[in-house]
Amino acid sequence: MLYKFCFFIFLLFVNFSCSQKRDDLSGYITLQSEISSSKGSESLTPVSILTIDNNKNVLEFNVKLKRFNGEFAGADTLNVFFINTQKGIYSAYKKIGIDEKPYLSESIENKKEGLSFLKRDVDFFADVKDIKIKDTILNGNNYKLAIGFKKADNSELKYEAYISKTPRYFPVQISKIVSKETDGGFVEKVRIIDKANDRIITFKSSYEKKELPKSIDKIMKAWSRN
Repeated sequence: MLYKFCFFIFLLFVNFSCSQKRDDLSGYITLQSEISSSKGSESLTPVSILTIDNNKNVLEFNVKLKRFNGEFAGADTLNVFFINTQKGIYSAYKKIGIDEKPYLSESIENKKEGLSFLKRDVDFFADVKDIKIKDTILNGNNYKLAIGFKKADNSELKYEAYISKTPRYFPVQISKIVSKETDGGFVEKVRIIDKANDRIITFKSSYEKKELPKSIDKIMKAWSRN
């Protein structure tokens, strides 16, 4: 009887741990980019926010950007992408709604609109040579720093990536290469330094763990069955 009771408690603990692990995944991924020089800095693209659920599915709103006098003046939503990161497929919807059906569904590798870094062959550190990784501290926190170089036209670009230990093995990475090189670390920042042209391009990714609104959670569950 004692053995059966202990085994029952063990199963409860395992199920609770697994459910907690799933719950810890849902939230929002914020993507930012900027270009800077000795003259100052400006946004390269507007901020993008992706939604991720507990099953590693991602919502991406595909937008058409508006500019006025060189500044971003808004955006129109063209469609919505539902991305199954585990199966490597995506579906396109005209609008968000629980009864909506996709008008397109295919491999992520064939995705031509919106963000492309989820593809296997799209990575900031692709073809970067002699990648070295060391420990560093940024804003009082411990990071891994990956450094490498790539030839471009008549100059040499320096690549830097700052990788945090958590969340580990996160399904959305702005550089899968350096995440893998750091035991599944989360790539928070990539800097491409072009000294010859006095230019630094910076890409940032941040993750906020948060319970999704019930309406969004229901839509993502429904779309996962389409």
